[in-house]
Amino acid sequence: MFVHERENIDRLWIPFDSVRTSVFLIQTTEGYLLFDCASSEYDIRKLLLPELKKQGIPFEDIQWLFCSHFHSDHTGGLPYLLNDLPWIHIAAKDSSNVPPAFKHRVHMVCDTESIMNDLQVLFTPGHSDDSISLLDKRTNTLLSGDALQQRGIGKYGTGIASPALYYQTIQRIRQLQPECLLASHAYDPLGEKAEGTLAVKQYLDENEEYLLTLEAFVKKQVNADTSNATLIAEQFRNTHPNFPSLPVWTVQTIIRKLSTDEQE
Repeated sequence: MFVHERENIDRLWIPFDSVRTSVFLIQTTEGYLLFDCASSEYDIRKLLLPELKKQGIPFEDIQWLFCSHFHSDHTGGLPYLLNDLPWIHIAAKDSSNVPPAFKHRVHMVCDTESIMNDLQVLFTPGHSDDSISLLDKRTNTLLSGDALQQRGIGKYGTGIASPALYYQTIQRIRQLQPECLLASHAYDPLGEKAEGTLAVKQYLDENEEYLLTLEAFVKKQVNADTSNATLIAEQFRNTHPNFPSLPVWTVQTIIRKLSTDEQE
């Protein structure tokens, strides 16, 4: 069932492993846009399309698929959606992860570009290099995908490919001053939504503070001659048992950042 989040924006929660991911439906003056497309054929054909039908959405009015990034829980359903809706356009930062049969339908977006008149693309890297977010200019609502992960979620934790870019994304969104944030997962501890100036500030503060906590913890371990990312991740879990898991690959990216900072 779609859940109404903001004016013109509805969310469909879809199970993914031990957590949930989101597909957003956005209505614009030029038709509908889907933000992400879940992970599988089952998600598309047994969950998303039937729920769209229940909503009374004519499939032909869905014009765009916006890919926040190409991780499987967000775009694994892409080939099945494109097969079933063969007219739909793809908005993405790059096309390298799109199957060859559909590459001609990709529009590689630019930062701050407008889509469907009412929406604006924002490059928000850090979680991944190709992470992009979408601003609904009518209500100043930002759909951030996985760009803002707080402490992460479940066994997946907080995935950060570039700590420096992740920090820059947090600051960019601060400057943007959205009135509402909608994330794709129910991240710990503040969940999937922040509505209102104060709530948005708290949400961004949580992301920044946790990033700094991770960097400080990893730096302390490295300074104590513990540079094994797996061991550091285990030590973090032992000392922070109430937090979601810390991915080893996030520790590795922080170690690389620390090494680069020292060289500079």
